[in-house]
Amino acid sequence: MTMFEAVAMSALLSDPEVTSLVGDRIYPGVLPSNPELPAVTYILVSSPRVLTQDQGAVLARPRYRWNCFALTYDEAISVSIAIARAARSGFNGWVDDESDHRETNTGLFRRRLETLGWIDAPEAGL
Repeated sequence: MTMFEAVAMSALLSDPEVTSLVGDRIYPGVLPSNPELPAVTYILVSSPRVLTQDQGAVLARPRYRWNCFALTYDEAISVSIAIARAARSGFNGWVDDESDHRETNTGLFRRRLETLGWIDAPEAGL
C-alpha cells in the first residue's frame, strides 16, 4: 500500500459517515465473492509527477477510482457522497469525475467517482 493509499484509507475508515454506510468494506481492485453491500472498491488510475530540474519529482497527483456498489440507486449515491466528503476533509482530495452504472450481471447499482489529491512525491511510494 502506498503512503497516499494509507492516508486515504485511514481517513475513510475513521469517517463516521463512511463507516455507518459501509463499515470496513472498502476493497482494492474488485469486490469479493458474495459481498455484503453496500461496499466500495478502489484502484489507482494514474499519478503524474510535478518535476523540477534540481530536485526531480517533488509532487505527485494520484487519481483514484472509487466504485460505490449497492442494491439500490439511493444507497450507492449516499455512499459516494460520504466518500467525496471524506476525501475532501481527510486527504485533501476532490472529485474530478463521476458517473452512474447498473451492473448487467448482478443488477447492482454503482456510482463511480474519480478523486485527485496531492502528496509529496518522495512519500507517494509509487
